[in-house]
Amino acid sequence: MFPETIQLFHDYRIEEVLAAPQAEYGHHFGGPILHEGLSENECGFPVHLICNLNSRDPLVELALPNAQWLPLYYCFSYENQSMSMGYRVLSDQRIEAFFNNDERIDLGNDRFPGDDFPAAFPVTPLQTQSVTFDPTKVQDVSSYVNAFGIANLSLTDQQSFLKDCKQSWDKYAPEPWTGPLEELLDHQTGPACQGPPNSECANPNCANHTKKRELELFAVVPATPVPKISLWGEWGDDTQILFEICPLCFTIVVTNQCT
Repeated sequence: MFPETIQLFHDYRIEEVLAAPQAEYGHHFGGPILHEGLSENECGFPVHLICNLNSRDPLVELALPNAQWLPLYYCFSYENQSMSMGYRVLSDQRIEAFFNNDERIDLGNDRFPGDDFPAAFPVTPLQTQSVTFDPTKVQDVSSYVNAFGIANLSLTDQQSFLKDCKQSWDKYAPEPWTGPLEELLDHQTGPACQGPPNSECANPNCANHTKKRELELFAVVPATPVPKISLWGEWGDDTQILFEICPLCFTIVVTNQCT
């Protein structure tokens, strides 16, 4: 079971972000681009604001340096072949975007999104609420292993969890698992539907730019983050957008996964 709402992960805590009649802290889904540096003329791709979250809300624990707001942006253009983007929030007014122009392709008429895709999603107020999560319980950890790992489980529970992972691998994979059991964590799902993202920092000036698995998964956005809004249309119900952050330079890297 994967998240059906926008969820935030930080310091072994999980928060849901839900549509609401009004937003106490001003959180909102949709609306126009709010930052300089992300217009199509500036960055070369059409970018959409998914939501904007106010870090003054105590449930939004991920605070960025020099910014009060945590904006979640994504580029839906298939011309961006990797379907990924990176950006660094410089202030509440400006963002530095990172795209690899070598990955841009011309799809002609066979492209997504189509002409009927909105230039901006309609604004919906949002509120946050905590999700019950205990990092010492196997049942909880198994659903969020990509975000938190298994370090808070007892050693006995860690070994039991890894043995269950191997049993599942051996049952469904073409060949039995022969490597270290700990490496099976790289193949587990939850909350990411295809397993832990394998991103490098998108900032070319960062020491993590060529290193994988150094970023922290902090948010997952499902295909229908608010009622009546499908981000991917009728064929994308199983698609997630994943947000990771670099602990060194605070660049946010955004990718998608689907089942």
